[in-house]
Amino acid sequence: EATDLAGGVMSKHGFDANLGLNCVTERSIFMTAAVIYDRDVEGDDARAMECAQDLTQTMMKAGYTLGRLTTFNMNILEQADEGSLSLQKTIKDVLDPGHILAPGRYEI
Repeated sequence: EATDLAGGVMSKHGFDANLGLNCVTERSIFMTAAVIYDRDVEGDDARAMECAQDLTQTMMKAGYTLGRLTTFNMNILEQADEGSLSLQKTIKDVLDPGHILAPGRYEI
């Protein structure tokens, strides 16, 4: 389902579905999606950004947890499950008690 969703979004925006699947456990797969394009082609930066935002929204709405966010989509955390947010905060507090690493990242 996840590969079909991601592939559909990427195709809709004119990009090939460049998906990587990493089997983490026998019950868990981590998928990455790369939007690859030529930055010298006029308008492709904006088209790629639209695709990435659409992809993020689509996967979140389908219930998939995003493992890595970029600076342009940190606002998606507002839609995240409370348990996920609590876990992220706990990990960040333990690893960075002084809150000096990556300020503003993974915070609402």
